[in-house]
Amino acid sequence: MHSDFSMVSPEQKGLSSENIVTFYQQIYTKNLPLHSAILYVDGAVVSKTYYAPVKEGELHRMFSIAKTMSALAIGLLVDQGKLSLSDRIVDFFPEKLPAQVHPYLAQMTIRNMLMMRTCYTRSSYNKFDFTSDWVGSFFTAAPDKIPGTVFHYDTAAAHVLAALCEKLAGCPMMDFLRASMPELGLSRKSYMLLDGQGVSMGGTGLMATTEDLLRIGILLMNQGAYAGKQLISKEFVKAATSNLTPTLLNAPIASEACGYGYMIWQTEKQGFVCYGMGGQFILVHPEKKLILVTTSDTQGFAGGNQILYDAFYETIYNTLSDAPLSENPESLKALRDLETANTLKPISECLVGSTAATARALGNCRPCKNARFYFPENKAEWNALTLSTGEKGGILTLTDSTRKFTFTFSYDSQTTGTLEKYDTPYAGSGVWLSEDTLYLRFQLLGESVGSIHMELVFTPDNLVLTMRKIEETMFGEFQGTYVCRQSLLS
Repeated sequence: MHSDFSMVSPEQKGLSSENIVTFYQQIYTKNLPLHSAILYVDGAVVSKTYYAPVKEGELHRMFSIAKTMSALAIGLLVDQGKLSLSDRIVDFFPEKLPAQVHPYLAQMTIRNMLMMRTCYTRSSYNKFDFTSDWVGSFFTAAPDKIPGTVFHYDTAAAHVLAALCEKLAGCPMMDFLRASMPELGLSRKSYMLLDGQGVSMGGTGLMATTEDLLRIGILLMNQGAYAGKQLISKEFVKAATSNLTPTLLNAPIASEACGYGYMIWQTEKQGFVCYGMGGQFILVHPEKKLILVTTSDTQGFAGGNQILYDAFYETIYNTLSDAPLSENPESLKALRDLETANTLKPISECLVGSTAATARALGNCRPCKNARFYFPENKAEWNALTLSTGEKGGILTLTDSTRKFTFTFSYDSQTTGTLEKYDTPYAGSGVWLSEDTLYLRFQLLGESVGSIHMELVFTPDNLVLTMRKIEETMFGEFQGTYVCRQSLLS
């Protein structure tokens, strides 16, 4: 895919190719599923990689980086004279207000919301309920505290700010951002997921390319300027990327205990980061003219985000020189070859210790063809599972009275497919943990970044199936343990 960013050797910008290789290797060794990464230094890309089957130019769920987009939209509306940060949010949504407005809600400003200093200690809407009015719930929930005081992460605040943008601009928020900053070159296909009322999910719903994130990072690093033109108020961006409120009490990890601006986190090294759940990062260090963009899926990995931070600071940030380095053609070639060859790691390569040794010794030990098992009565309403395996992988099918889900997997690599009903792409892999135990992992991509895990334990007459999904709001049917009986006709 064409990119308008120049790409140069890392050495030209004061980094060694070997250190960037080490960065990628550290992430891979930790089994962290990085999906893409772009490293940008002083006006040029020095490294770019996509982990197959993820491809350059594809949209990826960016989760809470949507909050940064909502903040930028508010900054543009301020520039256009359509609102002020000191305006009260209740004045823009009279139709959503209860008969008696709580005084804490009445005094809450747009600035309070940008800083996550709302009158709530939690998000007001139910993210599992797409039939309810998410915006309306922000005005009817019972407040907990005086706005403008304590930081509490409140996704509903960003969602309401997106609704405010769309109300004042008269168009979807991403269309407003593209029209207001055409020079930024955001992808025409990027979009926001919608809530049940058709409002952009300004807290979690951004679908964008990795390069879109880089453009946002450059805009923020340059205090609202891009390609020599001021696109958004310098004063607004300086405030947005600064430490306006402490986060020590409620920070999820150490690197996010350093403060917060306008929907943007501070970092431990005097920079700032736009952060989305699962390792979606725009990590910016203006003093070094350095940006790292990643897409990933750290969900289910204890300390996964900190692994990303630590690897970056150790191998990239701490080694960046103010002057160019001597180039080593062999090292540069090794980096470029790795960038091209990176793939999502199959589950067989994620095992450690005696588990890994046992799996290697077993190989692909239990081939079967159309083995069929029947479920007991269950809340998910599954009725049958069919499994076929061969030397390289297999196919598992789950059915109920109306649905059929087909999962394909490989042992030594990833097999791609699309999960029916959800229209969600996945990469599937499997491994035999013992002669009677098959473990499967399906890494979800697209709008629903996450994973579905299955462990199948075979007995002479039954199959014990355990399923676990690691994903925020959907795929609930892929949870639980079932003792399934085998069909005599298998």
